[in-house]
Amino acid sequence: LVALAACCGTTYAVTRHGGRPAQAAPDCPWVGPGAEGESSDALADEVISQMTLTEKVEFLGLDTASPLENETPAMPQLCLPSLTLQDGPNGLADGLEGVTQLPAAIGLAATFDTELAYKVGQLEGAEARTKGIDVVQAPELNLARVPTSGRIFEAFGEDPLLSGLMGGAEAEGIQSQGVMAELKHFPLYNQETDRYAIDQVVSTRALEELYLKPFAIAIAEAHPAAVMCMLGDFEGADACENPLTYELLKELGFDGFVRSDDGAVSDAPVALEAGASLLKPAETSQLLDAVTDGTLPVSVVDEAVKAVLVEMFDYGLIQDPRPLDLAKVATSAAHQALAAEEAARATVLLRNVGSVLPLDEQKGTVALIGPGAAGYAFTSGDGSAHVDADVRVTPASAFAKLLGSRLRVADVGSSVALLPSIPADWVQEDVPGPSPDPEAQLTASLPGGPGWDTETATVSPPVSGLYTISIEDAGDTFLDVNGHLEYASRGVHSYEPWWIALPLTAGHSYRFSVSWYAAGGERQPTIGWEDSSPGIAEAVSAARKAQTAIVVVSGYSTEGEDRPNLSLQGAQNALIEAVAAANPRTIVVLDTGGPVVMPWLSKVKAVLEAWYPGNQDGTALADVVFGKDDPSGRLPVTFPRSWAQVPVLSSPDEYPGVDNVVQYAEGLEVGYRSFESSGLTPLFPFGYGLSYTTFSLSHLSVGAPLANGDVPVSVTVTNTGDRIGRDVPQVYISFPPGAGEPPKQLAAFAVVRLDPGQSKTVTVLVMKEEFEAFVNGSFRTFPGRYNLFVGQSSEDLLLGTRLEAPAS
Repeated sequence: LVALAACCGTTYAVTRHGGRPAQAAPDCPWVGPGAEGESSDALADEVISQMTLTEKVEFLGLDTASPLENETPAMPQLCLPSLTLQDGPNGLADGLEGVTQLPAAIGLAATFDTELAYKVGQLEGAEARTKGIDVVQAPELNLARVPTSGRIFEAFGEDPLLSGLMGGAEAEGIQSQGVMAELKHFPLYNQETDRYAIDQVVSTRALEELYLKPFAIAIAEAHPAAVMCMLGDFEGADACENPLTYELLKELGFDGFVRSDDGAVSDAPVALEAGASLLKPAETSQLLDAVTDGTLPVSVVDEAVKAVLVEMFDYGLIQDPRPLDLAKVATSAAHQALAAEEAARATVLLRNVGSVLPLDEQKGTVALIGPGAAGYAFTSGDGSAHVDADVRVTPASAFAKLLGSRLRVADVGSSVALLPSIPADWVQEDVPGPSPDPEAQLTASLPGGPGWDTETATVSPPVSGLYTISIEDAGDTFLDVNGHLEYASRGVHSYEPWWIALPLTAGHSYRFSVSWYAAGGERQPTIGWEDSSPGIAEAVSAARKAQTAIVVVSGYSTEGEDRPNLSLQGAQNALIEAVAAANPRTIVVLDTGGPVVMPWLSKVKAVLEAWYPGNQDGTALADVVFGKDDPSGRLPVTFPRSWAQVPVLSSPDEYPGVDNVVQYAEGLEVGYRSFESSGLTPLFPFGYGLSYTTFSLSHLSVGAPLANGDVPVSVTVTNTGDRIGRDVPQVYISFPPGAGEPPKQLAAFAVVRLDPGQSKTVTVLVMKEEFEAFVNGSFRTFPGRYNLFVGQSSEDLLLGTRLEAPAS
């Protein structure tokens, strides 16, 4: 453009991407001096009065201009810039460079700190504004109903109050920077398996009390500009085409615009009539035809356009368009420091036998081991929320600065790589054989029935070892080895990988049989493998030579695929077992997107859950391991002991669904509520987390209800140890008998930082709504006595009191 101007003496205007010459700007009264003082409503009406029908329907379509995830078309003839939207919620995603790779939202939830959530939202909003992005598609407020769900890492866990308060604070932070926040995915999106096709059947009570509650809180707290409606069906109709979806949003007080998830709309005119505004993919011709044949009123199109224009005027995007510069560096030293603080604060200390942590950086040797030590760490979940890291501080690099020659690194294992194919000369023969016969019911027919394919090969490895097997598939896939089912992926998902480990002996024959549901044209599974034994041997050697061994392992989570089990994938459990056998001072660091089982737990001294820690991974881990930061994170999800402890996972009707229908038969008993009701003891409960110091709680008192019905609860927190630390006192409520509520549920929480020996009286408000249940079509307070408990987790509640229900 500069060259053209120099050559030809012409000034060109361009749209916000793509470099298309724009028409000369017309006289647009909605951006001139005369528009000052007019309401956004009135200005939007002025624009609409000048738009042609074609312009209106084109305005409602979202397109991708990679790496820009979404944009509406610019209309310079109307002085309308494009509206740009980019995925969050863990930083600006979809391949943008020059941004901060933040810790996963599940880690932010583990801080239980709404002030920190606000700061993180400010960072996201600031980086979006720097690049000229108008909407951050975050936060995600869907609950962790299924602990193997592939997108747990994107949201705030299993409790609706925690999710709503943290998400509301993040949304407020985003919008404080003049950038719109977009809540997603409304109203309930809780699994990846069959996500495009499933109809989710949930009771009204569970919908209102659990799944809508985070949205209700965030809408009330932040007044977000936008909401994304979900994939799949809700109450028998596509959620984005269901009028009930938009009625529920209105009941929650939402007055912004709604965009569809990508591919969530099959009938664009129906979606618009229901209440949607922006559609992806764009459906220009479908909408034009519907208006032309009289099935879609123009007034409906106008309302959809107006909902978006009002927000654009509110945020000054039309009056003062921002230049789009996706190449501009948006991160900064301050942003990186906040990311490191967030990652450290998110870290949950699950086990610390003999106070092995923190380590003294001035003493002893350390072996840093595993796929997360350096090159293979999984620091950001996969899918649309994946954020690229231009620079990553690895644990190995951060520890080396502190320990120098006292550090040994065994960067072994590749937790997220597809492995090489089995060598052809190891395959003895290809023979047909019977399909495996899994015990569980499937979403498709059983293996061997219509639509199924099976391939079988007999393999004889020349070297004995523990082999990691990678399987890339699209669901409904079963791997059988010598008649034993080793892998089961049930339901339909995107073509994604998983890893298992098998001990194989040289010279022995192993019959590998893979069966998969091939109907629908899905690619057949791809199998790869590698011998993990040399890497484990290297790790054991390093561990034996060090005073302390730290094993950093990674768990794979991604949009599009639920995890097939609760295990660390591949040979990582075996790696931990081997290192723990070689070094009695073994510490495990988990970089995971959700809960995992830990068969080796009793054999290690300490366990840290670091979630997906972002690009300041090493900085934060070093700060925690060497005691610069107290690990003050608390679990926002329950960690089960096994798959069998989660009723949802044991019933195909409830997950992944049968005949494309998922029954939310568990009602209100999700997460820790389910464990409490069934009397089961999890591996680690909701709200749990240790510290390098110790705390006591005392002097619980409950004040008189405020004028709005909120109840103040005070407790004295004392640091009884010898280190600075943060405690997270949690208040739980128990309803009167007959209310039909779970035994107890989170009602309030706080974060308090204390010096050694220091005490503080902390007062939190239990909101009036926490005393209400949804019965007979509305929320109401049950008469009778309520119990309030205060403690350090859902299972560690040392203080309690009773009170009468506040007045309705």
